Amino acid sequence: MSSVNDADNFLKDHPDVKFGEFIEEDITVRELTPEKTPDGIKLSYKDVPAKQKTMYINAPMNRAICAQGRHRFIQEDAGRSLYKCTRCTLHQKAHPPTYKFDPTSGTLTHRKTGELV
Repeated sequence: MSSVNDADNFLKDHPDVKFGEFIEEDITVRELTPEKTPDGIKLSYKDVPAKQKTMYINAPMNRAICAQGRHRFIQEDAGRSLYKCTRCTLHQKAHPPTYKFDPTSGTLTHRKTGELV
């Protein structure tokens, strides 16, 4: 579930489900079954009912990487030209001839195209 409203809507649609508890659900599983025929062995699929233990959880979606141009970088290693975003998990190798780093705003700008990283 990505937000509180999605979780509430899910619980309204499925009143028998509780978050964080195992429930048994009926599912269908396709099984491969061999059958002997006069021509040889024939393989076919059959849908077989089965029970499965399932747990529903409410896991809010977290942003793993910022959108382009929204990063705020700090210089992590000047010798290797390594920069790290303070908002997400992105690490960027940005050599000075190619990228320009502005320490006040924390942005990396491509020198030729002018695009923000």
